[in-house]
Amino acid sequence: MRNVRRHYSKEGALMNLYKDTVIEGWKIDIDKLIHPDKKFVNYDFGYRGVEAKNSNLGLILYDIAEIRMGWEVGRLAIFENKTKPKLIFNSKNLLCFNTSDTIQFNEKENFIFLKVFISSDNRVEIPFLILNLKEL
Repeated sequence: MRNVRRHYSKEGALMNLYKDTVIEGWKIDIDKLIHPDKKFVNYDFGYRGVEAKNSNLGLILYDIAEIRMGWEVGRLAIFENKTKPKLIFNSKNLLCFNTSDTIQFNEKENFIFLKVFISSDNRVEIPFLILNLKEL
């Protein structure tokens, strides 16, 4: 297997970007985020960046990997301040689906709606998670 970094535009289209520019205009060092233990992983995962339209927020779905046929999940990182990005959310245990509608904002962009992946005892659930950005 060859090393590949996949990057997605805001619309979900595949595009090539520098590793530290996942969202256009945002300088974010992906390597400083929480990642799986690299001793068990020998390849790079994909990344997808989303920028809020009317607020100063950038979200990255990263370490995207296929866990079942056609099921891609990744970790979520949320940043504020485009000119000097500050990490405000990054969870080790939260896995989000990588689909075109995975990350949705409400009209005021103070809530994020996510499709998440939960698996236990041979049971898979795909609930919606609502994050209140004012509480982060």
